[in-house]
Amino acid sequence: MKKRHLTLAAALCAASMVFPGGPANASSPAGDGHSDGSGTWGSLLETLPTRENFDGARTFEWAGQKWYARDTSWKPGGPIKSGEWNKDQAHVEGGSLYLSARYNNKSKKMAGSEAVSSQTVGYGDYHFAFETGTTGFDEHAIFGAFTYDWGEQAKEGFTEIDLIEASRWSEKGAKIHNKFTYYQDNGGRKHNIGDYVVAQEGIYKFQVDVKWEKGKITWKLWDGNRSRLLHSGSLTEGVPVPTKTTRMHMNAWCHGLKAENEKSKNFSVKVSDYKYTPAK
Repeated sequence: MKKRHLTLAAALCAASMVFPGGPANASSPAGDGHSDGSGTWGSLLETLPTRENFDGARTFEWAGQKWYARDTSWKPGGPIKSGEWNKDQAHVEGGSLYLSARYNNKSKKMAGSEAVSSQTVGYGDYHFAFETGTTGFDEHAIFGAFTYDWGEQAKEGFTEIDLIEASRWSEKGAKIHNKFTYYQDNGGRKHNIGDYVVAQEGIYKFQVDVKWEKGKITWKLWDGNRSRLLHSGSLTEGVPVPTKTTRMHMNAWCHGLKAENEKSKNFSVKVSDYKYTPAK
């Protein structure tokens, strides 16, 4: 969500799914789910660490805790090119969290949605399920579930662990790629554990399990019934260390828009069964 390879000084100077398929190969479409895809990285607000401030945020209860619904009024900026977020596009219905990206007829821009946990997170076990209709999931649609640090003492990698990023990565007609990546604290280097490609179109469901330990991250992607392990992996290199302001984020937005007023398809994602179990 912020550019990871700028030093603070350089940034200040510049301030003027069950998815049938298989693991991706080297020719998979590249894309950083928190870049806007245009070579720029949103506002300075999103480029530099900022003090946590949830004043004015709408809150809601889900998965046994309070969540903040991101809105342009208190947290504008990237990764969506428009910099626009709508608190009402994150809501709970029937025990599930619904996130959507939609065209705002007033501003003439696409608006994303994001839910941020009031509970801080760190080492432990993460689980959730999600589903979406891939036919409405165009080349710009992206769903992400990730840990992140918005605090003023955030490290270069922002303690970002992408439990899942699902997108066609701005390539029209491409398959959906479900990526798992993380960024190390020093230098923000990106590490990729898994990339699972959706082979078919339709409505799909899957489950994700992630274990974040000191010096190790393990990722597992299951089908919706948890009857088949689709992809798994683990890495020990450059594993980030949790901070006091690391929180869980889930969002729906549009990747790779070329202009702030570019229009894309509306889409939504249903998330259920989220559970975080802190390490003992």
